[in-house]
Amino acid sequence: MHARTWCLLQLAAVIDAAGSGRPSPRPRPRPSPTPKPTMPQPTTLAPTTVAASTCRSTIATAPTPSLLVANYSSMEDAYDNVQHGHATYECAEILIEELQQYDKAEPYLWCVLDHCAGCDVNGMCPTAYLSLETTSKCESAVWNYLGFVNRKKATPDYDHAKTYYDKALELWPANCGALSYMTELHLTLNN
Repeated sequence: MHARTWCLLQLAAVIDAAGSGRPSPRPRPRPSPTPKPTMPQPTTLAPTTVAASTCRSTIATAPTPSLLVANYSSMEDAYDNVQHGHATYECAEILIEELQQYDKAEPYLWCVLDHCAGCDVNGMCPTAYLSLETTSKCESAVWNYLGFVNRKKATPDYDHAKTYYDKALELWPANCGALSYMTELHLTLNN
């Protein structure tokens, strides 16, 4: 049987049913307006790594003095990695970008900087997940953040911020973040 013949037979059956007192087929639903698309609501997704989870539950919630060694000479040797574990770039990002804990991030970043040496040696690079897999790019990223936190912390240190941005750009001249933040520093200082 051809498709056209079949359709005609079905149509005839519907017409007969209407005239015979049998219930007619269901009416077609009326189209309703399509609802306006909505933007997805922000979610509080679970951290993607153990480092992020530990960072949020331990480092981020700890008072800054409790993260530091008892006797330190500068921020460069202040973070207590024996007590709190080695610093990760991922946690530094969380402290800076998400939680804006700039004063806490400074000593933490100095510990991250020490780990950049592994990028060219053993492949243990703190910034590898960002595709920054060389020592110079890793160190540049950390120096950039050091400049940023020195500019943003409770008592800004613009001289150190400039020095750190200069170091970041010396290591990796194409570091857009450092170029951008250096520009913000010059605007802040009316240079």
